[in-house]
Amino acid sequence: MAESSPPTLPPEDERAQLAYMVLALFRRWGLEDSQKLELLGHSPREKKRLEAHKKGRPLEPDPETLGRASALLAIHQQLADRFPGDDDIRTYTWVVTTQPDLDDRRPLAIMLEEGVSGIRQVLEHLQAD
Repeated sequence: MAESSPPTLPPEDERAQLAYMVLALFRRWGLEDSQKLELLGHSPREKKRLEAHKKGRPLEPDPETLGRASALLAIHQQLADRFPGDDDIRTYTWVVTTQPDLDDRRPLAIMLEEGVSGIRQVLEHLQAD
């Protein structure tokens, strides 16, 4: 039986760029630090980790953290495609606004409450439209 090789993780510079992009997105979404940490799969009490990322520290070479960050950026891309134009506020307010198509829930609440599966649910919802 052949052994499967571990997934290839992005190098440090790409993980640093991913951290920068996802933190910039979180700022545009208007999130609190505890929400940022939860979306990345960390305890809301790990503020030192968030501060390190703000200072340029790359995301951890952890497949779940990297997957979460990538999916969050994919959600943003879907919204940017849906609401073209840099000045379209809906690109940045959609996640914090109640959505009728999501049982009148806020996408942010779904992602925070359900973790990885909630992030996937929101992304799949946007991809299906």
